[in-house]
Amino acid sequence: MNEQETKVVVPKLSKLSLKDETDRTQSSIAGASNEQPSPKIFKLDIDCLDELFEYLSLQDLDSFAKTCKAMHKVAGEYFKRNYSGARIHIKENAAPELIGIGGRRSHKSSTFNQFVPNINFKGCPESLKHYTFEPSDFGAINRLILEGKLLTEQMIDTLNVIFPKLETIQIIVSDIYVDIYDTILKRCSNLKCFELYRLRYEPRHEFPEPESWMCHKYPQLEYLCLFPIPTIDNLMLIFQNNPNIHSFLITAEYIWEHQHELINFKVQLDLLKVIMLRNISSAPFFKLLNQLYEQKCYKRLHIIVTASDNQVTADDSFSAGFASLCGLEQLDFKNGNDLLLLSDLPNLKELIVYGENNSFEPKLIPKKFPNLQRLYIHIANDEHILSIIQGLPKLQMLELNYDLDKKMTILKLPALNTERQKVANAQKVTICVPDEVFLRMKWSCGNGDTNLQMIEMKRLASYNDRSEIFH
Repeated sequence: MNEQETKVVVPKLSKLSLKDETDRTQSSIAGASNEQPSPKIFKLDIDCLDELFEYLSLQDLDSFAKTCKAMHKVAGEYFKRNYSGARIHIKENAAPELIGIGGRRSHKSSTFNQFVPNINFKGCPESLKHYTFEPSDFGAINRLILEGKLLTEQMIDTLNVIFPKLETIQIIVSDIYVDIYDTILKRCSNLKCFELYRLRYEPRHEFPEPESWMCHKYPQLEYLCLFPIPTIDNLMLIFQNNPNIHSFLITAEYIWEHQHELINFKVQLDLLKVIMLRNISSAPFFKLLNQLYEQKCYKRLHIIVTASDNQVTADDSFSAGFASLCGLEQLDFKNGNDLLLLSDLPNLKELIVYGENNSFEPKLIPKKFPNLQRLYIHIANDEHILSIIQGLPKLQMLELNYDLDKKMTILKLPALNTERQKVANAQKVTICVPDEVFLRMKWSCGNGDTNLQMIEMKRLASYNDRSEIFH
């Protein structure tokens, strides 16, 4: 595969033997008498049970999993595949909640704790004092999110047992009163992604002296995000110690202010993510990005436009500037109206548009971005979706984030599938929708088939690869 291509990976079903599981728990299922037959449901294979689970809400799946150990295992494996975006959410003075992607729905239950990959703590350290964590209770945890005012030893000591399992750590706090390396990072032998956000600092603040964690090597670290960003010397120190980092998030301001150092520093990234926070002259900045690309500082470019008051887009060169960028593969917009200002971008592969109050027409997307492979939009109607299905032959994933409360119509999958079949050289499209929308559509299908030849529908919570800190 060409390095420039973006491959959209759709989770595949992993096979699980229900018979093996029931054999191990036969006594609990059959009761005191070994002659008592097992319930007939155990004669169903895993594919049948998976299809059954497709019709259940998270609450119903939870109830199903509580029937016996075998069903807990089977339902748990389905949960792990279809709710990888879910997280255990613990906040101050509240019981743990299991929430879906984006926090849209909560579910107070510990049934699937051992299958949840993400755990999120929000509040002060006191919110953790009542919790004791055992590794066996959180067998699938690989991502930790710490949010709050303070990062203290009390909070960290409570979480000590899960550090060796973590691949991703997000720290979003105002103040840090501990040595991050001694208390956290040196215990995380599998760390691949590290994100540190200090919210009390102004975006332009820089740490004058290197912190201890900056001086160490992390053999598996691949993705780094620091906000605010350290001084250029400290940043170079981090990259010198960790040449394995291939993805990095940085602000446009920082690149502009340190352009000479960055040009001379021979870092080589696969992916550079750039946040455009403030007004900056687009033409010279885009020229600088291309210069960094030509020097092989990065291969792929992802730009996140967070300004919602047209500070960024007021620049006349903004519209044409994106078309000149080398390696640009993904754009994120907080304000979808800004899309109207853009020139056509035939090489763009991913587009994310956040926010509900947008006047732009999604049906314009195929004209402006004809080679999109992945698209995320907050709302759309049947007409918009049809134009997207018909006009984007390379599209592989369409993520729709909306509520049925908005009186959105139910998608007619067979009709969309028919239209997609008419598109020359079209890829199969996976349409991801929130859980409540998925269930309504599942029940509305005549035969319940949501996996057609050219269209498949899945739960939005199946995916867990988008940070929401800047949106």
